[in-house]
Amino acid sequence: MESRFEITIILSLIIAIATMLYAYRKKSDREDSLFGNCDSLVDKVAVFVFSAFYILPSLGITFILLAWWKVDYLLIVFLLIGGWIIIPLALVTIYASRKLCCFRHFATLGITAFNIVFFLLFLALEYPQRRCNPDIMQSYYESHKVELDSLCNYARSIVDRKNLQPRLDALGCFSVHVLSENKGAVEIGFRRVSMSAYYFIIFPDTMGNENYKHYQNDVRYIPYNHRVVFEYGSPAFGDIKFPGRDEYLKK
Repeated sequence: MESRFEITIILSLIIAIATMLYAYRKKSDREDSLFGNCDSLVDKVAVFVFSAFYILPSLGITFILLAWWKVDYLLIVFLLIGGWIIIPLALVTIYASRKLCCFRHFATLGITAFNIVFFLLFLALEYPQRRCNPDIMQSYYESHKVELDSLCNYARSIVDRKNLQPRLDALGCFSVHVLSENKGAVEIGFRRVSMSAYYFIIFPDTMGNENYKHYQNDVRYIPYNHRVVFEYGSPAFGDIKFPGRDEYLKK
């Protein structure tokens, strides 16, 4: 997954740089004007806004990819906040493009449009792989239980935190935290999906019946066995219940 992100970011950055170089290269007086003669202050402001906007999507997409590469829930924040600004401006830009006076401006808009489509295709291909549910967590745990137990032991006895991140990266996890209130249980951040997150809670030994009942009765958790619990971290708004919990527990 990391290599796909790196390739996508590099391609997006190349497209953004190409757009800027093409838009601001040395050009004729006719190409300096977007809509013909722009003598009034209002026209000049309109030209500035338009010329800035048809460049910004390429740079903005690259920035979003860079942020999402490490903290994917930032993508949702950008979309929620930026959508109210970008979508209206994009519609105005498309409408105004009818009166563009030379091929260069159409080409610049075309490159930007390609970058946007490229970004949306990337989301369509990548985002389904970022889903998570109890079955995925069970399958992952069964395949990596030795490595996860090793990570837990290392986290409990850690002296040098520099060696912790490579272990997390190797497992495709994003965090690890020792829960002192739970007698050495370790919480491992497994996967982020949008603004939610999924965790493993792994006990060093069998948890007591009281703890087990607590996790059974709390809709945020799914006790997998007497050592492992699946945890759902919900966003600030929305349902706190672990998605698919009832169906999984009925199996």
